[in-house]
Amino acid sequence: MVSNFFHYLKDRMRPHLSSMTPREAFAKVTPKREVLMKSARHNVQGYIDAIQEEGLGEKPRTVILDYKTSKKLEITPEYRQQLGIYAMLHEEHSFAPEEVAIFFLKHGQELRLPVTFELIEEARAACRDVGLRTTSTQINDYPKRPGPLCKYSSGQCEYYGLCFEGRTPQEHRELVKIRRH
Repeated sequence: MVSNFFHYLKDRMRPHLSSMTPREAFAKVTPKREVLMKSARHNVQGYIDAIQEEGLGEKPRTVILDYKTSKKLEITPEYRQQLGIYAMLHEEHSFAPEEVAIFFLKHGQELRLPVTFELIEEARAACRDVGLRTTSTQINDYPKRPGPLCKYSSGQCEYYGLCFEGRTPQEHRELVKIRRH
């Protein structure tokens, strides 16, 4: 993954090396990293992995980039929604980026999406939907939903008492199996 990322940066530096030193080229292609953006209007926040400016002309293109270690080389609906929310946050703070992308570290490849009105509207709708479903202060409105990533049986989860009190590991496995299907 490190090698893939190194080659990605090297390829981004290449067009600049004819007019600047390697150090200057590296500085030019180094994106803003781990940028926290918040929206009080949509009650959402996130750390954007990278915001990079691209292009050699007068008007650079802004691209929001998220790094993933995923085995699959695809932008899933969840990744698309995450990228849409990042584009919405960036638009709210300054302007909409031209593109959003996922850089798949295991593959050394980047997949991009254009930032469209529809992408940002879908992000707004997702934030509204979550907001509507999480306005209650009643604990019973938020039932426990253990999933396949829960590892309480191996002693790795500090929330055993909250989620599984009174349930045996076998009962938990059965519950998780039912929820998968």
